[in-house]
Amino acid sequence: MNDQTSTFLRKCFRKYYFKQDNSVETPDLISSREFGYLPFGGFMTRHLQLNTAGELRALLVKESPLGVYCSCAYYENPTAVMPEKEWQGGDLSFDIDADDLELDCKKVHDRWICKQCQKIGNGLRPVKCVSCSGTRLFTLNWSCDKCLNGTKKEIIKLKELLMEDFAIQESGIHIFFSGNKGYHLIVDGSQYENVDQYGRAEIAQYMSLKGFETTLLGLSKRTTYNDALTRISNSGNSGWRGRLYKFFNTRDIEWSEYNLTENSTPEEKLVTLFYNSKKSKFSKLIKDFITEFGVVIDPVVTTDIHRIFRLPGSLHEKTGLSKKRCLDIDQFNHSIDPVELSSDYVKINVKFSPGFKLLDNEFGPYNNETLDLPEYAASYILANKLGEYVEN
Repeated sequence: MNDQTSTFLRKCFRKYYFKQDNSVETPDLISSREFGYLPFGGFMTRHLQLNTAGELRALLVKESPLGVYCSCAYYENPTAVMPEKEWQGGDLSFDIDADDLELDCKKVHDRWICKQCQKIGNGLRPVKCVSCSGTRLFTLNWSCDKCLNGTKKEIIKLKELLMEDFAIQESGIHIFFSGNKGYHLIVDGSQYENVDQYGRAEIAQYMSLKGFETTLLGLSKRTTYNDALTRISNSGNSGWRGRLYKFFNTRDIEWSEYNLTENSTPEEKLVTLFYNSKKSKFSKLIKDFITEFGVVIDPVVTTDIHRIFRLPGSLHEKTGLSKKRCLDIDQFNHSIDPVELSSDYVKINVKFSPGFKLLDNEFGPYNNETLDLPEYAASYILANKLGEYVEN
């Protein structure tokens, strides 16, 4: 982006941070956390310690950062280099991003741009530009209502899993819209705050059902049908086993083909399908089960105990939207609730932009146009590096 655009965006961000009262949240145990920020036109500054809400507010007003971050971890020495910080524990964190859902709509609204010939293409990024064979390609991963509704579905599943299988109280679960393409979930004050990165990797694997095999439930072709049925029947119906029973009970399957009825027990249905259906059919059912009940999360975020996470209430550097707390995830509206910048009109040149919706207003698609747009919509385009600010 050019200097005019950078100056305009920084002015918008500064105005927000100057006027905000309680929008930017002060984390618990603030003096034990590491802070960092990304300035406009600069590099990330990390290993900062802030002791009060006043110090945090002063930093935001003074720097008006492009992005501001805070560790999920608690340290004895937050300003020290990483090996000397002395990790004391940390919140359990999860990130759900629309890009990881691999939805079909990405083929429609995602773009790639060749930096050599300026060719713009739709869908997934090719290895080389189809026009000039250049390899310097910029990728635009957009998000639409379908994308963000998909991430909302995943975050709801995650919350339910944490409460049902990990005995975490709802009061300790905090959900935030990330400000861009998905949701963050933080668990604080729980029995898991001292779990190390290896334990957190196992939690991430449990949530996503990565590596799930029916042998984990006691199903194996090495045992007889009756032995497997007895083993399954005596194992209860909680956790993933119970969800698997629920899944098979709701499938549209002609049970009479297996000498069963709709009223047959879930255990009978599961074991009978395992032994008597085609392997490809059973594998497809298990894949569907994993998609329906497993949660698509970024395991790196959960595992990395030293990660600094975007500060709740701060603005996202790629959209100008805020990382917004979701008090009621079912009612949260990703196109209205995180909009914080003003509705004052400004002029911008737009090279191109897919369509998007903010504050119930439809914008775009645009292609090589000069437009007067509300500040919040203009910033959304400019922060995505799809246009430049035009000084009036």
